[in-house]
Amino acid sequence: MPKVVKKDKIFETFDPQKVFRSCIKAGASEQAAREIAAEVERQAKDGIPTRLIKRMVLAELETKVPEAAEKYGSFDKHASQKIIVRCNYV
Repeated sequence: MPKVVKKDKIFETFDPQKVFRSCIKAGASEQAAREIAAEVERQAKDGIPTRLIKRMVLAELETKVPEAAEKYGSFDKHASQKIIVRCNYV
């Protein structure tokens, strides 16, 4: 399995199950999520940044499950907003 580079520069083994779970959470069917995870796994190379993996997943969702792509694309926006809110109250 290739190693991915996370935002904090930590290397981690690519886990296609994370892609699968993200697709399911966004509203894709199990079949579509499996296909997307397999395609991303096929394209993933050692040292690939997670932000590129997210773009690959989003591109696959846009062609296979457009309504899930919109939800998937909003995940990061909401996560960064939560961090800002938490920082303001700490």
